[in-house]
Amino acid sequence: APRKILIDTDPGGDDALALLLALMYEAQTHDIEILAIGVTYGNTYLETTTINTLKTLTVANKKKLVYAGAKKPLINKYEFDDFFGDDAFGDFDFTDEITAKIDRSKHASVAYVDLVKKYPGEITIITLGPLTTIAIALALEPNFLKLTKQHIIMGANIKTNETEFNFKQDPESDWIALNNVNKPSIILPIDTVLSHVFSQEEYINLHNNLDKPIANFLKAAEREAIEKNNNTWTPADGITMAIALRPEIITKYSEVNLTPVLVGDARGSVVVNSNSQIHNAIVVESFDKDAFKSLVSQYLSKSVSKFPLLPLLSFHRFPRHYRSPSTYRQFNE
Repeated sequence: APRKILIDTDPGGDDALALLLALMYEAQTHDIEILAIGVTYGNTYLETTTINTLKTLTVANKKKLVYAGAKKPLINKYEFDDFFGDDAFGDFDFTDEITAKIDRSKHASVAYVDLVKKYPGEITIITLGPLTTIAIALALEPNFLKLTKQHIIMGANIKTNETEFNFKQDPESDWIALNNVNKPSIILPIDTVLSHVFSQEEYINLHNNLDKPIANFLKAAEREAIEKNNNTWTPADGITMAIALRPEIITKYSEVNLTPVLVGDARGSVVVNSNSQIHNAIVVESFDKDAFKSLVSQYLSKSVSKFPLLPLLSFHRFPRHYRSPSTYRQFNE
C-alpha cells in the first residue's frame, strides 16, 4: 500500500521544489499517497503562501486537499523576510489561471488531527516551515504526533547559540513539537544543508534536465534566493522531501535530544544533548548529493505540467564553500 503523507509547507521557492517532487513522485510511482497539504505563514504571510501552493499545484496539473493553517507564531510577532522576494516566489508574473482550490471547511490543524485518527500509525508528516500548525494540532489532540508514523522536519541549527529561520519563527511551537512525541522526529538542520551547497554549474545542469515548464517555474520562484545566496543553491525543503521519499539517501545521522531555547539571546536555537538516554531527534548530518540530483531529475523530467516559457536566468558568481563537522556516526553502522 502507498505510504500516507501529509505536507505542512510555507511556499517559498524552495517549497515549490519539494511539493513538485512529491506530486510527481506520487504520480509516477504510486509509492506514496499525499492525503493533504497544509499551508502556514513562514516565507511570507499565510494569504500569499496559500496562493503559492495553489500556483504550484496548477503547474503540476494536480488536485489535492489544501488547508490553511497558522497565520502567526504562538507568541512571537511574525516578521516577514523577503529572502525569496516580496511574494516569496521570485516576484514573477504568473499568467496561468490558477486551477487548484483551497478547502475552507476546516483549519489545517483540525484536518491533521482528523487524518491521524482515521489512519493511526500510518501517516508521515513532512514539515517544511514553522511548526505552529503542528503545535496547534497538539493542543487539540495531545497524542497527535504519537498517532503518526513519523515526523520529518526541515529546521534547527545544531551549532550552539545559532538559529535557523523556521525554528526562530516560533520557539514555543518547536518545544511543543519536540516534547510531545514517543519516537524521534527526523530533522534536517540548516548546517547540513549549508555543508552540501550546490554550485551554479550543478544547479544549471540539473534544471536543464527537467521538464521545461517545471524548470522555468522553479527558476523564477527561486531566482531572488539564489541571487542573494552568491548564486549557490541550497534547496533545504527539496532535500527534506527527498529524504522523506527515499531515506536511503541519508549517509550519516545521529540520535540526540534537542531542547529548543525559549529565553535569552539564544532564543530560537536548540541545545543538543548527544549523551541523553532519551532521543527526540534523528539529526541528518550528511546525504548523497548525487542521489538527490538523480531523484529530482528522474521525477521532474517528464510531467503533465502546463506553464509558459520564462527567460533563462543567468548566474554571475561562484559559491562560497562550507565545511561540515563530521561529528556524527555513519548511517549504516
